[in-house]
Amino acid sequence: MRFTKTHTSQVPGVHARRTKRLGIGVSAAVTAAVVAATATTLTPRVAAHGDDRGSACHARTLRGGYGGLASGVRLISFGPNAGKTETIASTSLRTYDGAGGFTESGADLHGQLTGVTADTGGIYGTYEVNSDCTGKSTRYVPGVPFPIVSNFVIVHSGREVKEAVMEPAANLVTIVWDRR
Repeated sequence: MRFTKTHTSQVPGVHARRTKRLGIGVSAAVTAAVVAATATTLTPRVAAHGDDRGSACHARTLRGGYGGLASGVRLISFGPNAGKTETIASTSLRTYDGAGGFTESGADLHGQLTGVTADTGGIYGTYEVNSDCTGKSTRYVPGVPFPIVSNFVIVHSGREVKEAVMEPAANLVTIVWDRR
């Protein structure tokens, strides 16, 4: 490295300063770029679920009870506010069967316009898991005239599922499921 002394000005009260110059040649910069690109392409792909063994996910990765906390905005499909959207928060228990199906219970929801709606039971759904630990779920709620479709990712070796509602489009809800 070379140090050079430069003066900012000859105006009284302005001090001289030192600046550093880096003497990196073009070939060194190209070498650094090639090393960085090679390191990126040689890095092994880590599965979304964070399992250090790198094993693939499948339907059996999700098995048993999970507690859920949801929040966001949903479309109201019933009552005097039908067709409007509201901010919601919800808790529930989801039980995955390890074969592509689930049930939910205790799905109490608090809506900004609708107030508290207690779980009436009968919520069920299906899910598909991809080997990269992403997936899709379809939820059927009694009294709701359409299914609720979500995408999810499995993390922490299946101990947690992070889900986002994709359909109906008016819904913008996220859910975190933690294994009980």
